[in-house]
This record gives sequence, C-alpha cells and structure tokens, in this order.
Amino acid sequence: MEPYAKLPWSRELMLSGMPKAISMLELCGLNEPGIGKRIKAIIDYPEGPDLMVERIHNGKTVDFYPMTDLQYGPVRIDDYAVEIPNGDALDRIYFPVSVHISQVLRLIDRPQKLRDLSRQASSVNPFQKQIDTVRAELHKIGLDGTDSEKQIREFFYDPQNAEPILISRAFQGKQREFEIFIEADAEMNFHLFGYALILNPDYGKLVHTKINGVDSRKIEERMKKVDWSLHSGHFFSRDYMRPDPLREEMDKIMKELYRFTNIDPLKDEKTWARANEIVDQLMYRYLKGMPLEKSILRDIPFRRETFYRSVYFPPGHPLGRIRKPRGRSC
Repeated sequence: MEPYAKLPWSRELMLSGMPKAISMLELCGLNEPGIGKRIKAIIDYPEGPDLMVERIHNGKTVDFYPMTDLQYGPVRIDDYAVEIPNGDALDRIYFPVSVHISQVLRLIDRPQKLRDLSRQASSVNPFQKQIDTVRAELHKIGLDGTDSEKQIREFFYDPQNAEPILISRAFQGKQREFEIFIEADAEMNFHLFGYALILNPDYGKLVHTKINGVDSRKIEERMKKVDWSLHSGHFFSRDYMRPDPLREEMDKIMKELYRFTNIDPLKDEKTWARANEIVDQLMYRYLKGMPLEKSILRDIPFRRETFYRSVYFPPGHPLGRIRKPRGRSC
C-alpha cells in the first residue's frame, strides 16, 4: 500500500475505521445518507471543508460538526460540535458521541445550559485528562483561563491542522498575546512544550525603491486605496471567478508584490533581502489583522515573521519572571 501523502497511514488503513465511525454517528443522531462519501472525501483531502450535518429545529437550521480524527490510523469520530451564535460571532460547543443531539437541540436556545451539559459530558471525553494536564501546566505559569480552554480542546480534536493557540493577557501594563505550544511524547501523552510572547516586528523607516520594473512607492499608494477587510481571505473561490473590480485590483497588487521579490538570492542576495524587507513592511502595514493575513500564514508559514516577533520561553518559565521586552515594537 502506498503511504498517505500527509499522514503516516495508508488510505486503506484510514478507511478501515469507516464502519465504527458511521456507528458513532448513528449513536449520536448524526448519520445520514451519503455521509460515508463525505468522510472519504476528508480522508482524501484533509485540508478541505469540515464535515457538517444540518438539522432543523423549531424552524431554524442548526449546524453540527462531527470531528473526524485521522491521527491514529483508522478514521475515528468520538466527538462532535454544535455551532451557536455569540454576538456577531459563532461559537462551537463540543460533546462526546454518547450525548444524543436531541439533548443538545432541547437546549439550543439556552447557551449556558448547553455549556453545562458539555462540561458534564466531558468527563467521558477521551482527551479530557490530557486537556486538564496542559491546563494545569498553564496555570502554574499564569496562562490558564477560559479563553485557553476552548482553543486547547480544539487542538486535541485535530492536532495536525489546529490553529495556533493564542491567549491574550494583561502583562506589564499592556494587553499582550501569547502563543502556546503543545507536543506529544513517545506514548502520545501531550504536554506543554513552551510558549512565546508575541510582539510587533521592529521595522525601521520604509525606504522605497524600484526592483524588476516595479516601484514600491506606487504599490503602497495603491494599497492605501484598497479596503483589505473586504478580501475573502481565499486566493481561489467561486467569488474570485465573478467580475469584481475591487478583487481584480487586490489580485494585481499581490502579483506586483510577488514580481517585486522575484529575485534569485544566490545571484543577488542583497537586492533579494531588500525587496523582501520592503514587502514585509507593506504587508504588515496593510494586511495585518485582515482576512488575507491568515491565508498567507497558512500557505506560507515563514511569512509569520512578517507580522509578528516571537520571544520563546520554556514550559516552566512563569510570566512573572519575564523581563520587559525591548525595542520600538514593544
């Protein structure tokens, strides 16, 4: 059997878990015709959309997300999430498959009761002991809290594709962000591996130039005129195929940035470095906090240094022992 491109399992081994996965969906009330094909599609393309099942309750559509786990060989579904509104955002509340969705739907308009049910059911969650271990380690250094619990829980459902765990704290007179790193030992027991204080990059004055026929000053003038918050965050989507002058201008600017930095560093390292520094500053000024930032970091991980400066600490280092950061970015 050929090895799977992303995970150390063959496709056949992952598919061998399908009967049990379907039975778990049946147990919690989320099985439906054709769901087996959708699970297979996730096995073939894990980066695609999450598995979602809709149910109608009191005339409203409720979205459920069975958590497909590919980490240990045969596909598993041990948990699911329900999505509920929280102000302008959507929150996911998680349940083991032992909780039937009828129990969830009865409380769907009572968020606090729903969260209470989730906490009660978590005692049978196979990850709960490890989640508690990580939270205890965070508590010792002063980084545990309700905002960390949700992100850590989501990490355990899909460690390979999880979003960075970012926690905001008042620290040394300012609101700071910390990134949490979790790692497994040889027995697949997860622990806190360390954390990082996230700061702004310490850029100097932006000095424009012309490279490859592209004038960075003119690029910035165009970037200033665009509302980057209107970008979908996806480079390729159905909306992208529709005529849209704003999207076309965004696309042209991104292509110009690429052309500006399209230099072989082996032939001209100095120009390559200068071009990338200018593009880093432009992206930081106009794309930080915008939908495109997340898309760029997902597809080009090394670009993280464009938007953030990280100061790393070992797992047992308390927040109180961190010295005040230096530099203009602090």
